[in-house]
Amino acid sequence: KDIEEQVAHIKEPVEKFLAAVLKYEPSLGASDKEGNHRHILRKLQWYIFMSKKVLGLRKKIESHMRIIDTLMQRLTV
Repeated sequence: KDIEEQVAHIKEPVEKFLAAVLKYEPSLGASDKEGNHRHILRKLQWYIFMSKKVLGLRKKIESHMRIIDTLMQRLTV
């Protein structure tokens, strides 16, 4: 039950972040063609605009992830 509560806290920020990331997936994901010069504009946009969102997401979910980790460790012991 405690883990479910923590997951509920992180679910919305993660979903919002994933929605913002989807437009970059074709340029950065597994379907990206090889070569450093391909999709360079999209990769630069990712670096410039999304790096702040990554840090914001980390800040929002970090404490909840630590609690989940602690709870999981208790369950395994």
